[in-house]
Amino acid sequence: MLLNASHLRTLGAAMDRIVPSERSGSKAHAHIVDFIVELISNGALDIEMYQSGLTALEEEACIVGGASFESLQAEVQDDILASVEAGQVVTKWSVLPTRFIRSLVSHCMEGYCRFASQQVTLVDTSFNAVGFDFRI
Repeated sequence: MLLNASHLRTLGAAMDRIVPSERSGSKAHAHIVDFIVELISNGALDIEMYQSGLTALEEEACIVGGASFESLQAEVQDDILASVEAGQVVTKWSVLPTRFIRSLVSHCMEGYCRFASQQVTLVDTSFNAVGFDFRI
């Protein structure tokens, strides 16, 4: 398996903070994780970056938050993601933290928008969920 169970849990929890489920729905969330895993499986994404980045994010959560990333409160997860995005990490990362988090955010948004474009009734919602007012 390209991503182990721990990677998938961390990926899902991070994705939940990047695209909050109360605005997007659980169907979209399942699609986003599947979308990223499919891109990794097809070689379209750097598997080592994802494996290393998700492992490092989990280690960062354990040191900073005292628990696995998925079990932390949303506010703590958000703080950790913001720190990683700013490159302010306390653990050793084998990939650039900023590169990993920017890639993750981009791929989550792409997966969500692709899902929403397939669901005509969700197009307006998808753009609003990522901060874009669809109405002109």
